[in-house]
Amino acid sequence: MVSKLSSVVKRPSRDASQTSNAVEGVTVENSLNSVVLSVNDIQEIFALYSLALSSTPYGFVAKRTQDDFRKILSRPTQDVIATGIRNGKRLVAYSICHRIPGNPYRENQILAMIEDGNSTIYHGDGTVVHPDYQGRMLAQRISRLRREQIVERRIDHMLGLISTDNIVSIGNAVLAGILLVGFANDETSLNYIAYAGSLRERLRRDERAVLTGVDDRQQQTSLFLEKYAACDFFPATAEVKRKLGFRIVA
Repeated sequence: MVSKLSSVVKRPSRDASQTSNAVEGVTVENSLNSVVLSVNDIQEIFALYSLALSSTPYGFVAKRTQDDFRKILSRPTQDVIATGIRNGKRLVAYSICHRIPGNPYRENQILAMIEDGNSTIYHGDGTVVHPDYQGRMLAQRISRLRREQIVERRIDHMLGLISTDNIVSIGNAVLAGILLVGFANDETSLNYIAYAGSLRERLRRDERAVLTGVDDRQQQTSLFLEKYAACDFFPATAEVKRKLGFRIVA
């Protein structure tokens, strides 16, 4: 089973009075704390996952059981990054990834450059934000926390999946510097393969960028085969609803 990099869905923004108010009577901005999650937090993690699964479109969240989380978090601590955000005692967001023994996307034109034997590779197991806390930049905050740990551990490559229909997560990913390098199917949807890591140093941005409609799978497939990677996302325009920007690989 493959997992999704992100399952965050942005809800309608709140007005000034709502954003300054507390959630459940607690001032959110003053009570959010980042924490390291472990196997002892399984029940809370799975409860938050189940809520996200039931409140987001089909395919945005990979299918996972409580035992799947247990197996991931029971790995040696050096092989797992599990970061959470709590509002008081309540878990309101998590991001999990774990080390994998090799490159699962060897047929991908860009990821074929990964040298398995000499690389540390992690794969994402989901980033989830409680529906009541969306729109408060928690996805970006927890992604930064995870990225800090990735740098600290000197992880070479970070891989994950994002549903091709999850426009908000696609935008958040490329805004964070993540490259979209190809497609992969799982049991729920067609996904972009998302990449972050040392391969970026071997890529360059060509001034002749290619823009393609976000739903134009045929053109995107051709570009991926030619070793293009998407590194920009452009919101709605009059001509095309949405566009992805691709840059050529050196």
